[in-house]
This record gives sequence, structure tokens and C-alpha cells, in this order.
Amino acid sequence: MLFNRHLVAIFGSAPSREQGQAMKVELSPARMAEAIYSRSLIYFASVAETGSIRETSRRLNVAPSAVSRQLVHLQERLGVKLFDNLGHSLRLAPAGQELLQYYRSIVENLDVTVGAISALHGYRTGTVRIATVDSFATGALAQLIGEFSAAFPSIQISLSIHSAVDVAAHVTDGLADIGFTFNLRSRETLDALFKADCPMGVIVAASHPLASKAIVTYEECVAYPIGLLKPGSSIRSALERASASAAMPWPKYVEATSMRFLEELARTGRFVTFQPRYRFMSDFRKGTLVFVPIDDTTKDSDEFVMVIDRRLNLRPAPAEFARFAGRYLAELAAMAG
Repeated sequence: MLFNRHLVAIFGSAPSREQGQAMKVELSPARMAEAIYSRSLIYFASVAETGSIRETSRRLNVAPSAVSRQLVHLQERLGVKLFDNLGHSLRLAPAGQELLQYYRSIVENLDVTVGAISALHGYRTGTVRIATVDSFATGALAQLIGEFSAAFPSIQISLSIHSAVDVAAHVTDGLADIGFTFNLRSRETLDALFKADCPMGVIVAASHPLASKAIVTYEECVAYPIGLLKPGSSIRSALERASASAAMPWPKYVEATSMRFLEELARTGRFVTFQPRYRFMSDFRKGTLVFVPIDDTTKDSDEFVMVIDRRLNLRPAPAEFARFAGRYLAELAAMAG
């Protein structure tokens, strides 16, 4: 690469023993970047992102003149123009675009390096990218992440919420390290580290006519307005199958991407919202809401799974989370019987 010999400029003296001990708490990709890359390159990346020397100086808490000097220094060392001046903003020149792309690729790999260094010293840092279905995110996942963060405070969590199909796709495509989803189909590339059967049901307000029933049918449910997750969710797919097999017309419904919003609809006392019951959770704790199982003769339950990509070796931080989550969920399942 054209810029390789110019990029790395390790600066500062070797850390003292006390500084090394402090690093155990503070080691992160950001800290590594500060230690490894020249100040001019860090300033360059910030200006490339913001398009403004003044905004970079504000974010990094340095004088605008210091940022300008570092950019001039970097351009002189490389012998190329990195930015086009547009008056009130700066735009990357072709050489600047190439440099930024290279810089980002190195920074992305820092997480791997940080994890490896952490493992050598017996502690963990890094980032875990999690993709999950909404119903699990609004239930047990927050408690799980809270317990994990208490045990591993240096590990960062990045969470995204998707449909069941998209969760699997995110793990397969490398956009997430770990996925929580239902009814895994792509078994060629994904491994299930935890499984649990979850019966489909509805949640309704305690005052709703269906709340007193031990079990309900789809036909009974669709006599009322219903709340639905948008297409792509396992709940939506199950209802579509049942509707087609029973030749039922679609009822009046509200469609949303948030399970939490659908629960609030159910609290109004008018709407019926479909949701799986996580068997490994001992109680259904939704305050004024009641869970009622659905009598589904075609499918007794949905299979909840925690998945990883079997083709890859997990980095230290995701591997630690996978072990922790597997034990945590297994213990909940055992307690729930």
C-alpha cells in the first residue's frame, strides 16, 4: 500500500509499572489507536468524518490551529492533497479517501488485537455485536446483559433488533457475532448454542374477555382488534399460516416494529397481541397483562435459539459472552423446570 511506511508513528515513552496496571481497566480500541497512530492521522480521520476543523477541535478538545498544523504535516509527509477546501467545509480528495479507507480497516481490526492482548493478561475487553428479535430484547435480554456487564465491565455491547429471519442473516453475513432468534432455518452455517421451546400465545389486559380463558384459538383472537409485528417475524408468519389454513379473513389490526408498543396497545384493554412465552423464564411479569396460550394444532411451539456462525472462531469478547449467556439461560431454564 502506498501509505504503509508513513502511517504508523509510535510516540511517547514506555509505560511505567503503574501505567501498565491502569491499562488493565482502560484498554480499548480507542486507547490503542491513541497509542499506536500519530496524532496527525487521528486528527485527519476526525476531520474526514466531520468535514470541519472547528468541529474536530471541539470533539478532541484541542485548538483549531493544532488540528490545521497536523493536517499540513500529514499532507507534507505523504506528498499528496488529502482535502478539497469548499469554503465552510472540507471534502476528501481521492488520496484522502484512500487513506481514510485504510485507516478504518486498521481501526476495525484493533478490536481483535485488544481482545488478544487482554486474553494474555487474564482479562477481557472488546465489543460483542448482538442481533435479537424484539420480544427477547424487551424480556430477558436486558437482565442478561446487565449481569454480563457487571462481570465484564470492560466489554462493550452493541445491540440491534430485527425480525427472526434478519437476525439469522446478520450473523451469517458477519454483521453480528451472536443472534437470538426463532425457528432456525440456515443450519448449514449457524450453530445453536442454546435452544428452548416457546409456546405461542397472546397477551391481553387483565380486563379483556380472553384473559379468563386457559387456552384460546386463533378464531377467538381475531374476533378482536389485534396488534402485529411487521412481516418477517416468526409470530406474524405463524398467524399467516393459521389464517390461511382456517380460511379466516384478516381482522382489524395495528402493525408495528416494536413489541413494547404492542404491549402498550394490549394494556388499553381492546387489543390482542401475539407473543411467544419463554419457558426458561419462571414467570410472565408484564404487570397488568395476562399471557394466554394458543391452541395451535399445526405447531405446538416455536424454537428459540442463540446462534453463532459455525464457520468462524469467535473473538475473545463474543466468546466470553456466548459462554456466559449459555450458562445464564440454562440456569433460568432449570429453575423454571
